[in-house]
Amino acid sequence: MSDNAPKLCSACAAINFDKLFFPDPAPFNPGLRPPPDPCLGTLQEILDRSIECDVCKLIIEAHRQRYIRAPYGCSTNHPDFRSEVPGEEPEIHEEVKTHGLRLTVNKEPIKCFLESRNFSSDRILPDSEDGLDPKTGGVNRVLLRLEPRPWMAILANSITLQAVWPPKEGLTTSNDIPLDGTGRMIGSLLDLSIPQRWIKQCEDQHGEECQKPKWLSDSDTEWPQRCRVIDVKERRIVDLLPTMRYVALSYVWGSSENARKSRFERRLTRENLSRLQQLNSLGEIYVPQTIKDAMYVTEQVGERFLWVDALCIVQDDPADLGHQTARMDLIYSKALFTILAACGEDSTSGLAGLPSNPRDVFQRQAKISASGLHVMPLVILSEEDTLQFSSWNTRGWTFQERLLSRRSLIFTNKQVYWCCDGTTWEEESLLDIPGSTTFARSYSFGCYDEWDDNEAKFSLESFDTYITQFSERRFTYPSDVLPAFLGIIRRFEHLNNEKIHWGLNASTFDQALTWKYGQNRRDETFSYVSGGSARSVPYPSWSWLGWTGFIGGSSSLRIGEDYSKRGVGDMKSLLAFYSLMSDGSVSLIKGTSLRRVNDYGKEEDVMFTATEKPSHDWIGDTKVTGLIKMDDVSLASELESLSVDQSHQPSPYDTGRIVFWTSHANISIQITNRDGIHMETSEGLVKLDLKLSSSFMKISYYRFEEALNEDSEPGESKVMKFLRRKPVATSHNISLIVISRYYGFYEGDDEVVKLNVMAVEEKVPGSGVWSRIGFGVMKEEEWVKLDINWRMVILE
Repeated sequence: MSDNAPKLCSACAAINFDKLFFPDPAPFNPGLRPPPDPCLGTLQEILDRSIECDVCKLIIEAHRQRYIRAPYGCSTNHPDFRSEVPGEEPEIHEEVKTHGLRLTVNKEPIKCFLESRNFSSDRILPDSEDGLDPKTGGVNRVLLRLEPRPWMAILANSITLQAVWPPKEGLTTSNDIPLDGTGRMIGSLLDLSIPQRWIKQCEDQHGEECQKPKWLSDSDTEWPQRCRVIDVKERRIVDLLPTMRYVALSYVWGSSENARKSRFERRLTRENLSRLQQLNSLGEIYVPQTIKDAMYVTEQVGERFLWVDALCIVQDDPADLGHQTARMDLIYSKALFTILAACGEDSTSGLAGLPSNPRDVFQRQAKISASGLHVMPLVILSEEDTLQFSSWNTRGWTFQERLLSRRSLIFTNKQVYWCCDGTTWEEESLLDIPGSTTFARSYSFGCYDEWDDNEAKFSLESFDTYITQFSERRFTYPSDVLPAFLGIIRRFEHLNNEKIHWGLNASTFDQALTWKYGQNRRDETFSYVSGGSARSVPYPSWSWLGWTGFIGGSSSLRIGEDYSKRGVGDMKSLLAFYSLMSDGSVSLIKGTSLRRVNDYGKEEDVMFTATEKPSHDWIGDTKVTGLIKMDDVSLASELESLSVDQSHQPSPYDTGRIVFWTSHANISIQITNRDGIHMETSEGLVKLDLKLSSSFMKISYYRFEEALNEDSEPGESKVMKFLRRKPVATSHNISLIVISRYYGFYEGDDEVVKLNVMAVEEKVPGSGVWSRIGFGVMKEEEWVKLDINWRMVILE
């Protein structure tokens, strides 16, 4: 064997690795079945061959490294994580303790397949006559697919290999094999010339796509007023001027008690403001390591000013705090770029890849071709190394901080990424070669989460996705839920000429009310200034902002656009919704009766189409007139009773409540532990398409658990209890109100009129004030069979 030949076993030598990583482009042929993925045998066989084969040794060592980082083969934070014995704490498998990795699953040997997946492609279409160009075939990565899967999460990612040309050999490579999209060696420390080059390339090549995106107003008046930044050269706080370029930092301070305490000690206050404006004053106080590292990065890439919330907002000045937090959209969007610290647990962790926090990366290579081609695993060996599973990605405020940034330099545990509207680059791959037209899809990188799907920022299509992504974020102060989303609302309204009312779009408000799920009502209130006075208003039950836990968006804007494109007609609200003001007056939420521009350029009401027209005469007058007088009835413990007394009254403010006329019915339901919710009727039980809040369902869960325990045998496991469970039903009386017409995506029964109905409960019996507890869909013909009545509802 020559010195230039790769050291491979017979199984690996039989694999055409060049074809796996650099496929020949071919016209799309849906009838052509791809060849089966090559199999290298079982992991035990690969382990046996690893003594003599570099590729086998690489595969074994990569999996051992994975189990060192994640002893169960995947992150315990993975949403799909499961123990092999339900209800019991998982144990590290004996094979992991002995061999450093799993070799079998339920005594079945694990096989390793090489699954080739496209990573990068050329933005420019081939222009040859046959439509093929060997230089634009793209570059693949190869996933090590294990069957059966040994991870304790079915959807956990597998280890992936990438092609890499060592510097000396890569220089002599034939031009027919591209360097674009192949791997790049990285070390424990970040080469800061890489992000410096990214910044320059973005500014020089991406133009207004990144400099002045459509969602960002170019008005000179839109600038962060009364804002301060850190001068990283003079180590002090200075006022931000419109002529100054600056960098922003997005990070987590930490949720522990010590972290909260330290934040009060290491922040800008009215007392130390003048002192911290002095030259080198930041060198005299304790600055958390993440902020220190961000200052270092800012200076090293050639910038001078850095915005950090803790040191640039006067934290004990309510006026300054309120002004700055209300304009986060400007602070982050006007920054040259934002440093995202998606590594570590708190502000003392530092930025991974800097001298304060060197990275532990595994980048062993194996030569696979006499041409010099090598393979090495991606530095992401487990989910813990991705942004999605970082502490940063769990916090409420960081969500909009990234979205509002035109450009982001993202630090994860193992590598750094660059994200802008023009591209995504990563430290370990060669996608940033000057003049290159190679690009990769967002799902190829570890700096996005499962909901990111390349939708344009702040577009109609993206808004409901943002709600879902944001809904499970956590807050140190849960009352911040709306302020932490306000920047997104402002940019969305600016781009789409839409109005957002308590997190719901006003143009299709009746459909926006149809969001789903939610776990528990939020107890906190939203505080804001109105008419010179501070107000605290409870978060409404009808808005997703008023609930904790996972929220499924209504897709109202997307459905409306889709419905119109299908030629069926535009959506029109059946009801009229009004905001309830503190003085009892009401204000129509505009957009609930849709209007459009006709062929003559004039606005007109949207009329019902044949399939939209209600087929039953159950709808009454929807107009709310006059003052709503509710003496002695409190809408919430934090909100005073409404009164029409106008003497010495401050300016009326939005109570967060809505008022509307609608059809109402009381029904009896049964909730079973096997087949969901049924409505009791004279003709028997009818299955309901109804989802109730987790807090309401807990009543039934307690009954189910009691029945499960009563029916169990002594010493019986939880699994057997579940398998032997008997049907249990709980009965409840609930109220339903109609909200809107149901519009589905491409459903075959469009002629069947359905209604969106909300399950509600009355806060004070007889008061007319109701709270949302769930949502569902019913056929209109079924609704009119109920004992319905037309009434005015106040929904809190």
